[in-house]
Amino acid sequence: MPTDKILTINFWGRGAIYSVNAAHEIYYDNYPTPSGKWKLTGFSPILPGGRVSDYVLSVEDYLLLPDDKRYYKNGKSKFAITDLDHGTNRVWLGGGFNHFSVLKA
Repeated sequence: MPTDKILTINFWGRGAIYSVNAAHEIYYDNYPTPSGKWKLTGFSPILPGGRVSDYVLSVEDYLLLPDDKRYYKNGKSKFAITDLDHGTNRVWLGGGFNHFSVLKA
């Protein structure tokens, strides 16, 4: 899925609605303008026991997966979100980031 066709990805968790624009910049309801220093880098599979894989799936490849590959039957995500925040790579665990909507051009 070409990045230029994705306008916005929205997801919910930790009491906020987060959005990601076509440049993968993250922003949310309290800070509606992207800083350019906080970017979604992809999604890492959550392994048995809650460990997170070192493998990072690109945003585009993640969005191509069918729902049963992204979520368990109980609705929990099979992936952790990875980001780059002011030069620091991070992994988001917990918080139930499993409600995604994608707006396309």
